[in-house]
Amino acid sequence: SLLGIFENLFDLERPNLGLISVSEFCEPGKPIEIADLAVAAISRGYSMIGYFGSSNGSVAFNPTKAVTITPDHSDALVVVGSFAA
Repeated sequence: SLLGIFENLFDLERPNLGLISVSEFCEPGKPIEIADLAVAAISRGYSMIGYFGSSNGSVAFNPTKAVTITPDHSDALVVVGSFAA
């Protein structure tokens, strides 16, 4: 039922989508490959599914792993995971 879908989506005990500051995974201003950010996210129990760039306000879902970026302190990773309340 549709109710069951919404219950699963908003159940805090299940994995959820979230934005986490890129500074939690790397040093802002220092070049890093997307693949390395994905590995850093995995090491903390998250699956990286996208990248939010503050300079243009856009989200790139499933970004190319071989791309090197220079993250800004306001950038964030889009992740799936369990978040502490």
